[in-house]
Amino acid sequence: MKHTYLLCFWLIFTCTSTARAQAPLPADGSFSAAGKVQFLGKADTQPSVTQAIRDSAKFVTLTTNMPQFGMGQPPAWFRCRVANPTPHAVRLIAEIDYAQLQSVQFFLATNAGQVVAQSQPMGWQTPVVQHPWRHYNPLFEFTLQPRQQGWLYTYADAGHGRLAFPLLLHTPVNFLLSDREQRSIYGYATGFLGFIVFFSLLLFVQQYDRLYLFYGLYALAGFVYLTATEGYWFVWLDRPMYGFVPAGDLAELSLYAQTLAGIGFTRWYVLHPVMHLTWLRRIFWVAVGGQLINTALLLLLLNGPVYQWYLQHRYEFHLFMGSSYAGSVLLMMGAGIWLSLQSPRSPAGAAARPARLYMIAITPPLLQIGLALMRNGNLIPDHVLYREGVVLTSLLEFMILAVGLGYRYKRITDERRALVIETAKQRQQATETQLLLQQEQNRVLAGQLQLQEEKERIARDLHDHVGSQLSIIANSLEYAGHEPINGNRVAAVGSYVHEAMQSLRDTIWAIHQEEISLAEFRIHVRQYLARQQELVENPYLLLQGSGGADVCLSSFQALSLFRILQEALQNALKYARADQITLTLRLNQNREVELLIEDNGIGFLPGTPDETSTHYGLQNMAHRAGQLGAQYQILSGAGQGTRVAVQMAVQMQPSPENSVRATHSAILKNTAVAV
Repeated sequence: MKHTYLLCFWLIFTCTSTARAQAPLPADGSFSAAGKVQFLGKADTQPSVTQAIRDSAKFVTLTTNMPQFGMGQPPAWFRCRVANPTPHAVRLIAEIDYAQLQSVQFFLATNAGQVVAQSQPMGWQTPVVQHPWRHYNPLFEFTLQPRQQGWLYTYADAGHGRLAFPLLLHTPVNFLLSDREQRSIYGYATGFLGFIVFFSLLLFVQQYDRLYLFYGLYALAGFVYLTATEGYWFVWLDRPMYGFVPAGDLAELSLYAQTLAGIGFTRWYVLHPVMHLTWLRRIFWVAVGGQLINTALLLLLLNGPVYQWYLQHRYEFHLFMGSSYAGSVLLMMGAGIWLSLQSPRSPAGAAARPARLYMIAITPPLLQIGLALMRNGNLIPDHVLYREGVVLTSLLEFMILAVGLGYRYKRITDERRALVIETAKQRQQATETQLLLQQEQNRVLAGQLQLQEEKERIARDLHDHVGSQLSIIANSLEYAGHEPINGNRVAAVGSYVHEAMQSLRDTIWAIHQEEISLAEFRIHVRQYLARQQELVENPYLLLQGSGGADVCLSSFQALSLFRILQEALQNALKYARADQITLTLRLNQNREVELLIEDNGIGFLPGTPDETSTHYGLQNMAHRAGQLGAQYQILSGAGQGTRVAVQMAVQMQPSPENSVRATHSAILKNTAVAV
């Protein structure tokens, strides 16, 4: 470390005012202050080296490596014995490695008490440009002649701050090397903390998460505290006041600010899941209140008319402020320890993992503070975790917290990404569900429209078949009222009545069933052909085709196909003069229902205009085939018979009510899964 193994020549101290022979200086210039620095307390406000030399017998030897006297100490004198046993002159630089002293002045005296060199008074209020070597610490460069011995007296006034006297000696070369080493360490620390501050504020702007804001403020206040304690701000801002903040109190003010930011960081990183606990909220606000009071008192007392009064009672104030600071830190530590011991399944388990990481992070700084207290009590060597240790432990704390925050950021990002994906899936499922509902509504509307069209077709069918036959019956009965009824007319009327009833039965049979298998349809056609065969002697009627039990026709398909068959058969019976009429009803290779009505009659020319316009039966067959979406074809010629062919694709058409109910059940099931 800086204050060890960096001295090229040694000062030798004595516990009495009597000079004694000096041992050779260590080759590495190492120096330990324990047992070699002497102290004379309660010095006058105005330094008098002559009086200090006269009171040399009153000096007492200090036994600590880092003499520290706390707050509220009056000005004091320090001295140490110096000697140059070498045969050549030696230039030395005396340094007090503590920049917060209000006033420091060095004196070099001979054994006889004659002052041969002295420095200008310097302190944190003195501009750095007036310091030797333009340095923030108090420095005094002097020369020891060959074989010269003497005393180095130092007057130190801490003002209202802490009195400390870490004395170091260097040669000019080693002083530069030591200072460069220390500045490098603080330079790396400054860069790292600056990166943390910038990145944290960037994450805060991006995520708007207050945790990153407090983490950035925590790092910023830590940077100010470390550099202000070391004295770098005296070089960066060469003035006694930084706005309304005295330069000598910047370190203490930044310590309170860092504590406040640390409490806020703990609130959002550790305590956030358990802030519903009343006692934790009280601990949090007590800790915050303590630091706010400390900050307000410091700013009020250092910048107002009560400053002189404060100087008289500064010890009591700093005792209160130090107790408040320690109490706030201990309260937050106690809460963190309690949370870190919780089981993950407990009500406070959500805060257990971040609390453990937080306790691990603050352990190095706490260890450093404990070692500093032990070092101040001269219980451990002076070189263990001194100034550089403060920097390293602080950086280690921020690195551990950065790892924890990085893991937390990744976890939250993954959760948000999963939530976005899940939300997109749910929206897609909701859209698909809405689409299915819309499609089902369209199907219902289409079914209702089809049902309405089917009703209209049934009405037309009844009108065309049953109505026409009933009209013939009515005309026959009306005619019978004017002329005597003979047997032929009665037989004709009975035939018309029979045909009307049968047509009505066929219509009722078709519309009474939702689905009709091809086998059932073939049975109905066979029954119809059997009735027709009884009414005519010639021609011979023949039905071909089998199977089709697994193929279903809707009522509309069955009735329309049956009407085409009726019309084609009646045309063949009335006009073809055929000996044989063959009907084929089958399922072809393309899974289409194929109906063929063939006769060996006289035939006709179906393409002539008179045939197409006068035979309404042919138009009806073509119209019904078009409604079915079927392929319809008539092949005939003079003396070549007639062949009527219908090919219809089979489609399952469930009833609208059952379809809506089944679709709604599927939609509700899919919606439940999506939610």
